[in-house]
Amino acid sequence: NNRYVGAMGLKFQEQDCELNSLVIVEEFQRRGLGFKLIKFTEYLAREKNLDKIWCYSLELYNAGDFYKKHGWEQEKFIKDFWDGQNCYIYYKEMKK
Repeated sequence: NNRYVGAMGLKFQEQDCELNSLVIVEEFQRRGLGFKLIKFTEYLAREKNLDKIWCYSLELYNAGDFYKKHGWEQEKFIKDFWDGQNCYIYYKEMKK
């Protein structure tokens, strides 16, 4: 019906890409849309010949399984990262 069901923000840097937001409207979650956005990000990173994609993910979102399922790894855990919330950094290296 021509409405937005998700959004993603990317910040391209010299050799990597920060995925700084990935949001799917609740009623459309668990339909593979997040996976499609992640795959699109990977495609763009390869097109730009980048080394890595990475993101911050607050612990309260419990998104670790999502990232790991799609081949991302946990790089770091940051206690009290923002507003008392703990945070993980996940990444995926782009194979050349």
